[in-house]
Amino acid sequence: MVIFFIAKLNFAQFYLDTVSVISTKILNNQFNIKPVFKLNDSLSLINSQNNFFQYFSLSNIDVKFRSNGENINDLSINGATFEQNLVLFEGMRLNDCQTGHFNLDLPMNFFHSGLLTAEIQPGGSFSLYGSNAFGGYLNFQTLEYDENKYDVRFSMGEGNYLSSSLNGFFNINKNNNMLVSFVKQKSDGLRENTDFSNISTLIKDKIKFKNGNSNFYFFYFEKDFGANDFYAKFPSYEKTRGLFLGNTSNYYIKDNLLVNLKIYYKKHNDTFFLNRFDNSPNAYINHHKTFQYTTELSFSSNNYSTGIFLQKNTINSSNLGNHNRYNYAFFGEYGFIYKKLVIQSGMRYEFYNENNFLSPQFNLKYFVFNNINIFLSGGYSYRLPSFTELYYHSPSNLGNSELKPEKAITVESGITFIKNRMRVNFYFFHRNEKDLISWIENKDISKWVASNIDKMKIYGENLNISYEFNNKLLLYFSGVFYQYDSSNKKGIVEKYLRPDYKLQAIISRSFWNKVNLLYGINYIKNVTYDPYLYSFMSIGYQYKRVVFSLEINNLFNTEYDILKYIKGDPRNILFNISFLNF
Repeated sequence: MVIFFIAKLNFAQFYLDTVSVISTKILNNQFNIKPVFKLNDSLSLINSQNNFFQYFSLSNIDVKFRSNGENINDLSINGATFEQNLVLFEGMRLNDCQTGHFNLDLPMNFFHSGLLTAEIQPGGSFSLYGSNAFGGYLNFQTLEYDENKYDVRFSMGEGNYLSSSLNGFFNINKNNNMLVSFVKQKSDGLRENTDFSNISTLIKDKIKFKNGNSNFYFFYFEKDFGANDFYAKFPSYEKTRGLFLGNTSNYYIKDNLLVNLKIYYKKHNDTFFLNRFDNSPNAYINHHKTFQYTTELSFSSNNYSTGIFLQKNTINSSNLGNHNRYNYAFFGEYGFIYKKLVIQSGMRYEFYNENNFLSPQFNLKYFVFNNINIFLSGGYSYRLPSFTELYYHSPSNLGNSELKPEKAITVESGITFIKNRMRVNFYFFHRNEKDLISWIENKDISKWVASNIDKMKIYGENLNISYEFNNKLLLYFSGVFYQYDSSNKKGIVEKYLRPDYKLQAIISRSFWNKVNLLYGINYIKNVTYDPYLYSFMSIGYQYKRVVFSLEINNLFNTEYDILKYIKGDPRNILFNISFLNF
């Protein structure tokens, strides 16, 4: 786990905009009803530019990471599988049609830059953004500053880990700003055959005009990494390449009527070697290329929004074959306020080749007092199988072309209390899934087989408490408990582990406005496994424009599993140095 820890620099004072909450397109922010956890909100425990996985890992967020989190990362929200979460970048869908293992590929390459932040909203069904949101959504955002910001960052650590990055935010003039990041990383790995070499580039150009703005995006990355036991018990190797080009434009026709247009293109190449040491002519090698073309047009006012969504996904693969998936959707939402009651509802009608889905959603919030509110939410979620789940075949895994789309109905309720520097949030949910897709162990053929589980009910309770003392000390506690009830789960062994419960405590302490100490501890139990303790700490010191930091991940060198039969990373120590506005 690589964390570029910057001592508490009070970056928040330079923000022009906070994170855009995207659970609604309605312009009136009062219709953001359900709790949203923001990375740049000190009360959600993030008060510096730390890595997403450790320090934004709220108890209901679970990330199974490999190779220090630099290559493959499987996100789970509210007990969902890694395929059942919606990943967005400034409202643009990033979910990969080949496999959910690549959903986090683009944004996580640049999280070290200090120019990205994120928001997470747990809960099922997002009628505005479409499929996959069983557990919730994760939306990455770029940060903006009112002055130029640039830095060079270096990091080194165990496994001969070396990293460097050049990052900058530049106000070219009052109507134009640009964000640039270049990152290069390499390592021999913390375990056998987990070496990697990565490069990444990000450019965003924002142009402002009289009644709106237009944003242009360019991403590119290359990753070559040892994938030992990543997907099965083989010394595998993988090479991936990613390209993203996009534009989002916002134009106010009137003060209360916004037109938003998104056009973006995503390409992903994946070359997989089952055994990197097999140089024979019959070596098992897969080549996959995916292409995603997307257009979205929406109209928003103070109490409603509506729009259309068009997307084409194409895969050309030596293993999966050549396939196209077309997606057309119409969506809308409406909200109104009656005294202390806020009501918002939405609907999405979506066409996928021969499948179509109607996805309703409703949200209610009632303000008991100014600092206490309760909410009730419900919705319908759906997901088509990925191309890997449908068509993949290897010595260890077997897809299933007869898979049905998975569906779920989710009901949530909770309460939020905020007073001065204290924040308490408690909520519970019930998700009723049908035709759940999972990789099931078939001992007769010694393979993991993609299969539909008829029905599964998931119950969860989550509590988050944070308290900040005079901007110097932050205490945070979070806990989540899940229960799984399946109609045919007896005797079934799933490849990807589901969390049973997770308890987390974090303390962040600043000294003399130059030193920041952060310590966190997690007590985690996955279904059918014994619980384990995972802790991390970091200390940072700022001298003028130079920041030094030391990090220790998996402090007690705990052994734990990230997949069935596959171990997580051992303890590792990292040293970082950053030169700010040099």
